[in-house]
Amino acid sequence: MARVVSYCVKLAVQFQSRVTQVLLKNSSNQTVRTQTWTYDAASNVLTHTTGGVQTSYGYDDIDQLVSESRNGYSASYAYDANGNRLTRTVNSVTEDYVYDDADKLLEVNVGQQTVKEFTYDSAGRTTAVETSAGTTSLTYDYESRVTGITYPSQSTNSFTYNGLDTRVGMTDSGGSKTFLRDGVSVTSPVLLDGSADYTPAISERRSSTTTFYHAGIKNGDSQTSTGQSVTGSIQHDAFGNVASSSGTWSGPFAYGGPYGYQSDPDSGLKLLGHRYYDPSTGRFLTRDPVKDGRNWYGYCGSAALVRTDPTGTVTLVFNGTKLKWFRDDGTLVDSVPAFSGAPGKGRRDQGQRGGPIPEGTYSIDPNEDQYATYNIFAYPWAGYPPSPAWGDRRIPLKGGPDVPGRTGGYFLHGGEFVGSIGCIDIGPNDIKIIDKLGKLTKKIKLVVDYMDWNGTVPSSDNNKPVKWKEYLQQRQ
Repeated sequence: MARVVSYCVKLAVQFQSRVTQVLLKNSSNQTVRTQTWTYDAASNVLTHTTGGVQTSYGYDDIDQLVSESRNGYSASYAYDANGNRLTRTVNSVTEDYVYDDADKLLEVNVGQQTVKEFTYDSAGRTTAVETSAGTTSLTYDYESRVTGITYPSQSTNSFTYNGLDTRVGMTDSGGSKTFLRDGVSVTSPVLLDGSADYTPAISERRSSTTTFYHAGIKNGDSQTSTGQSVTGSIQHDAFGNVASSSGTWSGPFAYGGPYGYQSDPDSGLKLLGHRYYDPSTGRFLTRDPVKDGRNWYGYCGSAALVRTDPTGTVTLVFNGTKLKWFRDDGTLVDSVPAFSGAPGKGRRDQGQRGGPIPEGTYSIDPNEDQYATYNIFAYPWAGYPPSPAWGDRRIPLKGGPDVPGRTGGYFLHGGEFVGSIGCIDIGPNDIKIIDKLGKLTKKIKLVVDYMDWNGTVPSSDNNKPVKWKEYLQQRQ
């Protein structure tokens, strides 16, 4: 532990890498606070106990949160087939949600009264929220970034961004802030904002006062001083609404704080990388830029207790036989068959001539989406003539090492035959997948992990390549 921290945090972890206990101890090794968690077989949190108070959670068959309860508090949720929240009942008060056919939330009603109404522009962005207090309006730039908020009182917030969509400036009721980050991307942690200096997920310093953050498995929930006394504590429901608090909480990093979520005090919204999230509705204000999956406004697949979505974007994972497309909250968006390497090659052959792409982390620039051309090096191991081995679309993969016979970089591409020397071949799915990647505006991370791959690239009896059409027919 770094000596600057007056407290020590001790973690107990199950063999599935799930945290089961967090002990917060002071410099005298006395336990100040104990938190414990239990889980079901799907790693959903069943109970969370802190300060002697236990909160219990229930889920449906697809792991959507349907209930949470503790002494004096109960909440239940119901959803439609597209993952839209239909009802939210808190301590016997029920909110009903009304949507259009494009999953845009139109109204929130309590009994016969409409308590919130929402307006959208042609791009599906929330432009106005009307309540009994009046109308709150939002403006956006061409990248769908929130640039301004005007409240019923006519007070305003304004926001500025760098070229990578990272928020670098903000003016609200507390004044103007300029954010300095440890990097330039939306997930780069904030180091200072003009009001405080931050050690990400550990502490903040304002003037001469240092405050330390303490968290559970997702949220910052208590703060202590250098004198080792608790100065503020806060408890959220699963979707980020404040359920209870005591003392004074300092700074924007509470719900999802360890993951870089920033809570804006005036609006109550939370900035999750590229998009703003509204905890009162459990939804983003704007659509997922990928426009894929069953719900483009949804947050964490309605499993918000343990999942996070720090950027609102995607990660690709290649495991030797499939290419999987995940949102940052862990939601699986798509999965297609995929292979890398010459026929008969497997994970043991990575780094060798004809082997699969080496394990590691790569990046994809959507601006490099290409229409494929004939590859004169197509299937040289089988004596095949030049053929459209790239398929219809291809896109470069950056960051990998050179290997024997592979000095021109790597690609994600399609093709007629299964397999590719070093590249990742997704066969007839190249148009679908690469077209979607090409429509994104941010670089995408691709992780190659062969931990569970023990087979080889499909081949015929004489070790020649198999056509994708034949391979897919055999799997039906």
